[in-house]
Amino acid sequence: MEDVIYAVHGVLDAVYIAHVADVEFYLLVIVIFGAHVVLFLLVAGEDAEFFYVRRKETVEDRVTERTRAARD
Repeated sequence: MEDVIYAVHGVLDAVYIAHVADVEFYLLVIVIFGAHVVLFLLVAGEDAEFFYVRRKETVEDRVTERTRAARD
């Protein structure tokens, strides 16, 4: 009797196996997405004061360093 296989048992096993594959896929997606979020936060932290630095550079460029003759 051990070698008898019913169609219902095969359907239940197929659903369980497919569920395991979905869990592994979702875990992979979460790991990849998490890595992207960490990289985004690092990049955003690098240029956190971008507008302040740009404004400061603009003000410094307009100030003359010393007196000199005007040129074209």
